[in-house]
Amino acid sequence: MRKPRQFSHSYIYVDSRRERLAAIEQQARRELGMDEPTAAGPERLRGVFALGQQHVRRRQERGGLSTQRLLLLIFILALIWYLLL
Repeated sequence: MRKPRQFSHSYIYVDSRRERLAAIEQQARRELGMDEPTAAGPERLRGVFALGQQHVRRRQERGGLSTQRLLLLIFILALIWYLLL
């Protein structure tokens, strides 16, 4: 069996010089203690995407989902009505 050709993707618009300079600059900042390395984690990203969405931000300012509360209330009332009859 012939082996299939391996996939090799090379970027067209890449400035390797700029990337090397940025890496050297970042390393120099770390060595001088000017820039603390930031850990990418869920704590850093939590809530960032929601703030960019206007309807989500408004919902958070109002205090949550009112439709879920309404459905929960209707379910509880239906359950109480079913148990009493």
